[in-house]
Amino acid sequence: MARQATATAGTKAGRSPGLLLVAVLAGVLAAALMLAYLNSQEGSETPTVPAAEGGPTVSVVVAKREIPFGTKITADMLEVRELPAAAALAGALTDPQQLIGKVTTAPMVPGEQFVPSKVSDYSGQDTLSYRVPEGRRGVSVQIPHEAWAAAGLVQPGDYVDILALVAVTTTNPATGEEKEYWTARIIAQNVPVLAVAQTLVPIIPQVDRAGNVTGNPEGGYRPVGNKDFHEAVSVTFGLTPEEAAMVAMVDAMPDNAAQFRILVRQTGDQKPAPTTTWDQLEILGGQ
Repeated sequence: MARQATATAGTKAGRSPGLLLVAVLAGVLAAALMLAYLNSQEGSETPTVPAAEGGPTVSVVVAKREIPFGTKITADMLEVRELPAAAALAGALTDPQQLIGKVTTAPMVPGEQFVPSKVSDYSGQDTLSYRVPEGRRGVSVQIPHEAWAAAGLVQPGDYVDILALVAVTTTNPATGEEKEYWTARIIAQNVPVLAVAQTLVPIIPQVDRAGNVTGNPEGGYRPVGNKDFHEAVSVTFGLTPEEAAMVAMVDAMPDNAAQFRILVRQTGDQKPAPTTTWDQLEILGGQ
């Protein structure tokens, strides 16, 4: 029995180098195939997913480039790609003609597949409601000074944060002295700009803390058409109902009591904004 066990062990040991060689060759072949695939995708901004050999594939429509929210789709924005059936999204559209003329309901990145929920049938219904994302409301505010809205360069499709600045008055209980200072906090973040429109609004006179009109109200504005009006911009945001209430409240207050600033986000920046409340007394060291 001992001899038989020894012979068997010897036979298995003799086979081990052959098995090891096969495993090494298989690994080299797999690495070579992967390298060849990666080289074939080099320089491609949106690489396709390789199909398993002999596996089923399907043609789907993908974004050829970045497409902002609320954009009317044209043929040059689309391309058809062959993907493994397992990689295709449920309901993915397969014909570019199904998309041309419709409007995106969400930002699209290069290579992203189109499904029905990401587009809207905009034909014959050129209304703001088609640009308002689900769960949000279209709310417009007047921008009295272009510096409040990034020098007036904000465009539909941009994403912004809205910073509220509110004047606060405190009273020293010992002396009765009042001190006014400003606080600032972001009250809406990562919200879409749905529309920007030029409007004509009456000149707003300068008002002091007591509510008295001072100075020449026409001094700071350029008259339009020889009328007592100045150019202003209305911006429409897609806000949640809670954000809409806060923005509308700040917008309704006089400039010496509350103001807002529009902070434009970099394209693709989805990071949460800080929820800190900034205090003028802290910033200026208690002055």
